[in-house]
Amino acid sequence: MARLFANRTIVVVIIVAAILLGSLIAFGLTREDPYRNKLNINRDEYRAALARWDNRHVTDYEATIQHTDWGRWHIVVHIDAAYGEKFNPDVRASYAHRVVDFKGLDSMAAEFAKKDPEVYEVMTVGALFDDLASDLYCQENSCERMDFFLPARYVVQFDQSMGYPRSIAQIDKNGTKETRIEDFKILK
Repeated sequence: MARLFANRTIVVVIIVAAILLGSLIAFGLTREDPYRNKLNINRDEYRAALARWDNRHVTDYEATIQHTDWGRWHIVVHIDAAYGEKFNPDVRASYAHRVVDFKGLDSMAAEFAKKDPEVYEVMTVGALFDDLASDLYCQENSCERMDFFLPARYVVQFDQSMGYPRSIAQIDKNGTKETRIEDFKILK
């Protein structure tokens, strides 16, 4: 054994090979599908959070939302599954969550507030759950053929007691965008 390490070239080759192999393992530099997302949550954690939310049987809530590009705003939402069924028989949560009141809380939100009220519905709890379901699909499957797909890394935080997505940060080649629910109150 001592003779094996007597030759410095062999020792250097072994050390370099060990470092390279360790780097590949530690940093995940193996070949990955470029058409997949990476989330810090899995499908089971998503389902558990959605179940906590659904078990509350919320019909009305208000929230203050902070979005990187759209500013800070306050929304009041009514959940109506029958309304959602008009758009999609599967009743995606985002279709059932209707924004019934909106108030921009900063200059960015004031510009956003001038737009069509249906646009606001993309930041409801239901819409955030729907977006996460889509993001998880693209973590579990290749989304190469999807229109407008940009692979990203997502960092998600759920409210531990109520289950709603409290924060979703999307990190991609264009930068980082975050949607954060700062204040949340169940009205009914």
